[in-house]
Amino acid sequence: MKSGEFLFLSGSISVMYLFSLFTDFFVATTIPSEPLAVKEMIYGAVMLPHTIFVASSVIFTWVGFFTKSKQIVLSSCILYFISLLLMSFNIHNIIFQFIFNCIAFYKMQFNNKQKIY
Repeated sequence: MKSGEFLFLSGSISVMYLFSLFTDFFVATTIPSEPLAVKEMIYGAVMLPHTIFVASSVIFTWVGFFTKSKQIVLSSCILYFISLLLMSFNIHNIIFQFIFNCIAFYKMQFNNKQKIY
């Protein structure tokens, strides 16, 4: 498989996971009940940073897929790793995206026209 195929798989799985995160987040925070207010605060405090990192890594994955930039794919790998650290008990949902991005980064050819700053 080529690096673009790994990025496409990673991006597709990530978009589905991100939609499930958004639905879980909005369902958990919109139920009007006082005993659940603590649950909403804990869920928001734990899941919001993870959701932000996953959303940004999905954006970087698709930008890396379309531009074929090795640096952007590496940034996406780093963001996936941070989201794994934030939600280590939820590793089964995000580990495949992280592995696919790392494989795609490894298989990408470095373009000499790209500048490294």
